[in-house]
This record gives sequence, structure tokens and C-alpha cells, in this order.
Amino acid sequence: MGRKIHWKRRYTVLIVLALVEAMAYMDRKAIFVVLPFIAEDFKIGPVAMGMVSSAFSAAYVLAQIPGGMLNDRLGIRKVASFAIFSWSVFLILTGAAINHLYLLLARFGFGAGHGVYFPGSLNKTLAVWVPKHQRATATAAVFAFANVGKAIAAAVVLSIATMWNWRVAFFVLALPCIVLAALFWRFVPNSPDDADELSAVEQAELEDNEAESASVPTERMTLREVIRQPNILKWFSILFTFEIIAWAFPTWLPTYLLKARGFSTFDMGLTITLSSLGGALGAMMWGWLSDRFFSKRRHLLILGAQLLASAGAAAMLFATSHVAIIAWATVASLAIAAFFPAFWAMPMEAISKTSMGLSSGVINIGGQTAAIIAPTAVGLALQLSNNDYNWGFGLQIGATILSFCIAILSFGRREQRTVEPASVSPRTLI
Repeated sequence: MGRKIHWKRRYTVLIVLALVEAMAYMDRKAIFVVLPFIAEDFKIGPVAMGMVSSAFSAAYVLAQIPGGMLNDRLGIRKVASFAIFSWSVFLILTGAAINHLYLLLARFGFGAGHGVYFPGSLNKTLAVWVPKHQRATATAAVFAFANVGKAIAAAVVLSIATMWNWRVAFFVLALPCIVLAALFWRFVPNSPDDADELSAVEQAELEDNEAESASVPTERMTLREVIRQPNILKWFSILFTFEIIAWAFPTWLPTYLLKARGFSTFDMGLTITLSSLGGALGAMMWGWLSDRFFSKRRHLLILGAQLLASAGAAAMLFATSHVAIIAWATVASLAIAAFFPAFWAMPMEAISKTSMGLSSGVINIGGQTAAIIAPTAVGLALQLSNNDYNWGFGLQIGATILSFCIAILSFGRREQRTVEPASVSPRTLI
């Protein structure tokens, strides 16, 4: 007889997180799919179109620290459920926008809701509910669903916009967010101590996890104390420089394929879908490797992802056939997605769970600042070079190499931690 599999409470938590991740990235991707329709309706030009993306990113950055504080003080259940529900409200307001200004306000509110949830609610939930030696795998599984959401968003949203109009697409997307807010409220308690039906086996696993972090202060840290942690500036800098390519590559890849490489709309869509699925594979693969073989050396996977992302983007520029371009674009997307599970596992191991929301928010400000700067910086490089995409993608590759150099210098020193390294634990399924 086969071994009986016991369902653990954290499996349910992870399923909810994965569904939220997929829906969140569908919602984010939707605006880019229908932006040409919106531009035609509102009679706006490229600069105004870019402001729609910037409004989201600006609100996202502003919400990082307040969102982290709220998650630490009020608990993930209340804060995350409200944040997810707010997405539905602002999606409806996006569909109901009557002009460009109202659209910007709706996207700003939508970005603020996402900034409260990502990464404060997400990382704090993973830190509370997943044993330390499994967090990279769990993070990877959740991140993989973000790429699945990206892969299907274009087809779903474009189909709805074509059959009806772009406004209906946002009304339809709002409905699952309401359901997901209810699911988070019902199935994701603030901590295992608040959970019903927690088995003795799982309780013991999570208690062992608590024992690993016994040296961590239980008091919440202030913003000043968080910033003064020894690794915060390092993680902030690595994330800021890497997120240049993480945001600019998917933003400019469709235009590059159509304008510079002569791709058809179908081939461009196929490339985006394959690269998104490649990202899902990369996240899962790197997360599993990180926990299984590199739990004490996660920085090696971070460095590998940085090198592979820059190499994939460079090879794409020099590729001469459509097949090769698609292949290298997929490799670059795989590496970009692979970076994050290994990266975020490091602060989740080294920072107290009581301050995980605020600490994650501070670190992620680096990434979201890059989200504001990167697309515009690449656009400026294209404008100054007369649409030479070697300059546009060269900027991304250069930033990634800089991130690699910062990581080399940081990880070359003795790693400073706020907790002792995790003891070796039996590796069970998540």
C-alpha cells in the first residue's frame, strides 16, 4: 500500500496565496493589453499612456512601508483581505473611468492596494506558515502562478475586450478578487495558533521552526531599527539594480519583436506566452534547488540567475532567426523569474517574523523604484539612439551586471544575520 498523504493546513494557505498571485498579475497585465483601446477612446498619446503605468508604480512604492507596518501591527488576515477586496473596487472604477484623470486615480488606488499586499502580506504569511527550510520552494510555487497569470491574461482580457469592450474586461476581473478576499479571510489565519484543525504533526513542525528562530527578538522593530539591520541596504541595492531588467524586459519585449524584428502579432503573442511559462518553470526550478541543495548557499543561485538573465537578453539581440529569438527571450524570462524565490528566501530566514511586513516593504521599495524608472529610462535610451534597441536592452543588461557585482561584493563578506543559521531539518513536503 502507498504511503497515506496527510493534508496539512499550510497547503490550504499556499493554494490561496497562489490563486491570489495569479489573479493579481492578470489584473496588472490587463491594462497593458487594452491600453491601445483606452488610448483611442480617451484620445491620449504615448506620454499619457505611460503615465497610466507610472500611477500604479508610484502608489505601489508609497504603500510599501505603511503596508508593512499594517501587516505587522494588525495581522495579515485583516490587512490582506481588505487589500485584495480593494483591487475589485479599483478595477470597477478603472472600467468606469470617464477620462484620463479618473483613469489615473483608479490606477493609483489599485497600485496602493497591491503595495499593501506585496510583499508585506505575502512574505509575512510565508514566514509564519512555512518552515524555514521550505520557504524558497513555497515562494517559488507562489511566484510560478504569477507567470501563469501573465501567460493567460493577454488571451482572456483581449477576448473580452474584443467581444464587448475594454470596460467589461475590468468588470469581469473584479469578481474573482471579491471571492479571493473572502477565501483569504476564511482560510488564512494570522498564525498557526489561530488556526482550527491543525494536526499535531504540523504543530510540531511549526514549533520546531519557532525553535530555530529562538534568538530573534519578538518585539516589533521600528522603521529606524529595520533600516539599520545589517543586510537591508545590501538586499535593497541588489533588488533595485536587478528589477531594472525585471520590469523593462517584459515592458519593451512586445514592441521590440514587432518593430525591430518584424514579428507578426501572433508570433509576438506566442513569444510572450512562452516566456511567461518559462518564468513559471524558472521560479519553480530555482526555488526547489534553493531549498534542496543550496539552503546555505542561496547566493549562488542568485548570482546564476543574474548571469543567465543578462546572457539571455544579450543572445536575443544577436540572434538571427525567429526561433532563436523566441528561445533566448524565454531563457531571459526564465532567469528573471528564477531570481526571486532564492532572493526573498534570504530575508525571510534572517528577519524576525514580527517585523517581516515592514522589512519586506523597505527592501521592496528598491524594486518598485526601479519599476518607475526602468520603462521610461529605456524609452529615453531608444529616443536618444533613434530607436536602436541595442541601447535599450543594453541598459537592462548593464543594470543586471551591476546587480551581479553588488551581490558578489556583498556575499563575498561574512554574511551578517539577525538570526542564527537554520539547523538541518528533515525535508518533508511543504
